[in-house]
Amino acid sequence: FEPPSAVCPACKANAILDEVPDSYFAYAASAAAPNPPPVVGALLQGNALPLGRFKVDKEVSGTLTALWFSGTVAQSASFKRVAEGLEGTVLVVADGILAFTEEGLARLSAFLQTQGVSMYLAQVPPALVEALAAAPGRCGRAIVTSLHFPFECAKCERRTETEMDAATLMGIVEQRTRPASSNACLVTWVPAANTRSRSSTLTTM
Repeated sequence: FEPPSAVCPACKANAILDEVPDSYFAYAASAAAPNPPPVVGALLQGNALPLGRFKVDKEVSGTLTALWFSGTVAQSASFKRVAEGLEGTVLVVADGILAFTEEGLARLSAFLQTQGVSMYLAQVPPALVEALAAAPGRCGRAIVTSLHFPFECAKCERRTETEMDAATLMGIVEQRTRPASSNACLVTWVPAANTRSRSSTLTTM
């Protein structure tokens, strides 16, 4: 290892390493290459993920099990205990998912393959819709029942978010229907610009 050049901040003269380079850098030279989690790489590249530990809230009512997923779905997200003992109908509410990595998406997809249950996905955010639709089978055995999409008023540009089923959303995109609202301003809603292309992926899911 060769020490990098450095300048004294006080006198601006070239600085000299007051150590034997071979000894000083011996540990770094012999250590294994670092393997940080994906979140660290995203931060270093300026693509920071919203930080929030993956969390699951569960509620059981008769044969229905409701699961609320929230936080960041990364490699550390564990679905093993969540899948244990599931039976009947399982509803996964996904609007709390802030972000996900490819590794986390693979873990989620494996969970959605859980056997012996009827699996449904609700309130799926736009980015997750796009990721699930990008590859056949990512939804596993789950059926997407509704999405959580941002909309904006075509007149005043006010933005809001609403849950709707796929058929209603496609009707809005094709200008056949409009979302229900008691606010006269919002009868001119259209999908927000960055979600219009994603809505077309619904036909592939």
